[in-house]
Amino acid sequence: MDESDPTAEMRLGRRNETPADAAFRFELFCRSRPPGEEFGALDPSLRDMLLRQQFLAQIAGYHAQFPQARHEILEIGEESVGRLVVERGGEALHIVDLAIMPQWRSRGIGARLLRELADEARMAHMPARFRSFLLNEDGNRLFQRLGFIPVARTELQIVWESRSGDEPLSPPKAARPRVRETSARDERERAQAARESRASERTA
Repeated sequence: MDESDPTAEMRLGRRNETPADAAFRFELFCRSRPPGEEFGALDPSLRDMLLRQQFLAQIAGYHAQFPQARHEILEIGEESVGRLVVERGGEALHIVDLAIMPQWRSRGIGARLLRELADEARMAHMPARFRSFLLNEDGNRLFQRLGFIPVARTELQIVWESRSGDEPLSPPKAARPRVRETSARDERERAQAARESRASERTA
């Protein structure tokens, strides 16, 4: 791996989710809420109830919209650090969810995974697609830096896509030399005509 990659020294593992991950998944969900959905001002019992309702609704929504998605837990060593949900197939590689625990953010983990998934999609000649919240300013700047393009938006979210194929080819480099060769030939012909004209004048 590139030595400039901040995750180069970390052994980032991925494994399938199991029922034993439920407590970690709920904690990650609670610590990854967008602005306005933390319910921090509420009574703790009411906050927990609302967050659990949202958590269960997210699970049901993912299974309904992306029934073939693969649900994985991200690990460094023996510590669970995040979650990745991806559905492959169809017209795009759908990045359904990518969440990292706060203490493991800003270490390049998300950027590394997004690059890998974009490369995977590119090899399959399709875009990688996902959604982010409009208020996720740091994340949206990262997505732009990684080359993702905003293709749609709602009042709350932006839909991003990676490029689905190779970069456009540059114009053929042989075109310019041909122009230069033509110009040089014209110059030689003009010079030859000038010499013949001077020779004719001397013999006249």
